[in-house]
Amino acid sequence: MLVFGPFSAIPGDEEFVVYNLSSPTEYVPRLPGLFVIPEHLRGLNDVDGQFEKAFDLWYYNYILADPIACTSLMNILNSLYNGCNVYVCIGNYSDGFINILNESFMKMIQARYDIKYHIVNEINDFQYIRKDGCDFGSVQGITVFDNDRKQFRQFLEEERLLHGGLDF
Repeated sequence: MLVFGPFSAIPGDEEFVVYNLSSPTEYVPRLPGLFVIPEHLRGLNDVDGQFEKAFDLWYYNYILADPIACTSLMNILNSLYNGCNVYVCIGNYSDGFINILNESFMKMIQARYDIKYHIVNEINDFQYIRKDGCDFGSVQGITVFDNDRKQFRQFLEEERLLHGGLDF
């Protein structure tokens, strides 16, 4: 199960692997490489959703191309693939950019891997979440994840060899 919500809504009675995408809390370190503002989009206003569309396209490609961001994404996906419940802390929806970043990340996971996710605002929201079934909504989503994971492992091995065979 993949759940996004504020730090204050992390359930204490269930086992979750917890990550931080955009929450200001210092109790859960942020996922490296995912909280970014692209330089070329800094001056755009979100007139007619132009900034959001431009950011979505840039962010989707950035996550898959940047080794640090891709590592953070793979950590989340591997946890899900291994059957863990995953909780991703997100910042407040009142901040426009954080809202766009959160939604862009969620859209990317849903579009590329067909992963079902839930958004909670408080701990009581968990009572409305179905807790059964596979997180991946289709065989195609799992296949894309398997291919991405193979490419990521190949990248890690190439980096390891470039650094004298040492793990980095």
